[in-house]
Amino acid sequence: MPPPLSVTFAAGAAGPWRIERIEAVLGEALPAAARLTMQEGASVPAPPDAVWALRGTTSNPRYTTRAELDALAAVQQGLGRRQATRAALIPIRKTEA
Repeated sequence: MPPPLSVTFAAGAAGPWRIERIEAVLGEALPAAARLTMQEGASVPAPPDAVWALRGTTSNPRYTTRAELDALAAVQQGLGRRQATRAALIPIRKTEA
């Protein structure tokens, strides 16, 4: 399995994806924005005109067997593919506790 991937989703006036709505379930909502872009890499800065940016990494599959990892790798598709026309981002903020 590849190492965890760092990804930044940045919202602003430009980007390949249109933001249809932003809803807060708990706490404050993210500021409104029209478009969303995705950048891979740990040291990639968000665009200077970004309204907000969500940074994260793919999860480390610690509690999976080799067979489960192989089955996942066989069907897993990358981010940013043309067939992916809809998505939901669910930002979760962790605390020290």
